[in-house]
Amino acid sequence: MKSYFTIFETDLGWMGIAWQSKQIRETQLPQRNKDILSFSMEREHQGKKAPLWVEKIIQKMQRHLQGSEEDFQNLPYFWDKVTDFQRKVYQGALQIPYGKVVSYKGLAEQIGKPKAARAVGQALSKNPFPLIVPCHRILASGNRPGGFTAYGGLNTKEKLLQIEGYSWGKSPRKKS
Repeated sequence: MKSYFTIFETDLGWMGIAWQSKQIRETQLPQRNKDILSFSMEREHQGKKAPLWVEKIIQKMQRHLQGSEEDFQNLPYFWDKVTDFQRKVYQGALQIPYGKVVSYKGLAEQIGKPKAARAVGQALSKNPFPLIVPCHRILASGNRPGGFTAYGGLNTKEKLLQIEGYSWGKSPRKKS
């Protein structure tokens, strides 16, 4: 079955989203270069104008990057390309509230695998849905940033957390 993608602009740069049928196949975090992003997505997907249901997700992502708390929990994710363990990790990450963080160990405990912190980190490094499955909300022990394999590395992770009102060593902002 064919999958499609579109590129869109956000306050942090160009992002991509791919879909198949009525499910999200992948997302790409903001990048400065639209052409490089498009080239990388063309390897697996065909470019296409987004259908309305994808446009609504794009709008949510754009609002999120402007500081709006958006809910991505019940989106139609394409889980077929991830292992059962990865899916548990990603679904666990979806439970972490906006502006909050947990450790890799904390997420491992949350999904019932308390000794799997390193495996959780490995699963998150393969997250096909960055931003909407918020792998940026998972930190190493001691409130350290840990890893982040997406474009921009730890700078991107820090920007995403700052948008949510979190900064290293500080509490998230209070909602009024």
